[in-house]
Amino acid sequence: MFITCFRRSETLRIEGRIPLPFAITRWGGCVMLSISFLNHYQSITALQKSQKFLLTDNEKADLESFVSVTTPFLEGIQQAEKDSTFSSEILVQFASLFEFIREQNQRKNVVRTLKRETEKRFRDYLSNDFLLLSVYVDPRFTYLSGILLDIEWEEVERLVEGYCDTSTIVTVNQVSEPAAKRTKASQSLFSKFVESKRLSTSSESTRSELVNYEGLVMSGRPPLDSCPLSFWRCNSVRFPKLSRLANHVLSSPQSSAQVERLFSRCGELVSSSRRNRMSSQTMNDIILNAALGEMKRNENRANSADSESSEESENDDDYHQSERMNESNSSSRPRSISAPTTFE
Repeated sequence: MFITCFRRSETLRIEGRIPLPFAITRWGGCVMLSISFLNHYQSITALQKSQKFLLTDNEKADLESFVSVTTPFLEGIQQAEKDSTFSSEILVQFASLFEFIREQNQRKNVVRTLKRETEKRFRDYLSNDFLLLSVYVDPRFTYLSGILLDIEWEEVERLVEGYCDTSTIVTVNQVSEPAAKRTKASQSLFSKFVESKRLSTSSESTRSELVNYEGLVMSGRPPLDSCPLSFWRCNSVRFPKLSRLANHVLSSPQSSAQVERLFSRCGELVSSSRRNRMSSQTMNDIILNAALGEMKRNENRANSADSESSEESENDDDYHQSERMNESNSSSRPRSISAPTTFE
C-alpha cells in the first residue's frame, strides 16, 4: 500500500516523506506525521486499502489547524538539532514561540495547552542563571526587548558583574605549584583602605566593559547567522572579562542532538564486523578526523561561495566599465550632418 501511495505521489509531483509512523522517541514525530499525511492525502484517497484513514471535512480542518499551530514548534526542534547551535538561543526560541502562541485563537484546546506548557517551560528556563548569562554575552540577542518576559536587562547585568568580579583564571603553572602559606589578614586601617580600593577598581572595570559592550552592540549587531564566538575572539582585548564569560557559557550547544549523533557513529564503528576490536584511542582519532574533514569541507564550500560572488561582482564591474567606454567612444565620434527630410 505504501509503495502504491509513493508512486502515486510521484506521479502527482508531491514531495516529502510518505506518512509512515515515527519512533516514539522522535521529537515532534506527531507533527511530522500529520504534515506528511496532509501532503499525501490526495494519494491516500485514491487507494482502496486506505479508505479507513480518510477524514471528514471537520476532522481534516481540525488536523490542518493542529499543523498550523504546531509547525513553529517543529521548526524550533529542527533548529535545536543542528550542529552549529548555542545555549543562548534557547530563551530566544521560547520567546518567539510564546509570542506566536499568544496570538492564536485561545478558544481551541490545543492552543491553550501549548500556551500553558510553553509559558511554564519558558519561565523555568528564565530562572536558570546560566541561560541568562549566555543570552547576554551573545551580541545577536542581548538588550533585545521582549525576550525575557518580566526580567529587566539591569538584573542580568548585576548577575554578569557578580560572575566577572568573583571569577579567577587558573593556569597550569598555578595548579602544579604548591599553595602558598596563608597569612593572617591584617585588620589595620591601611589594609582595609587598600582592599576597598581594589574591590572598587575591579567593579568599575567590569561596569565600564558592560557600558562599552552595550554601546557597541546597539550601534550595530552581528548578523543572525554569525558565530558569537567570532565576535568575542575579535574583541577579547577590549572586553577581557566578558570574553572570558562568553567562552565559558557559549561552549554548550542548544540540545544534546550533536552528542547523540556522535554516539550513533561510535555504535556503528563498534558494531562493524571488521572493527569490533578497535581501541578507544583509534575510535577517537577516527571521529576527530571525520569532524575535522567535515569542518574543512564546510570551509571550502563557504570559500567557493564567496569566490563565486566576488567573480560575479568583478564581471559586473567589467561589464559596466565596458559599457561606459562604449558610451564615451560613441560620444567622441563626429556626428554626420544629414539633410533635412522632405515629404512630398
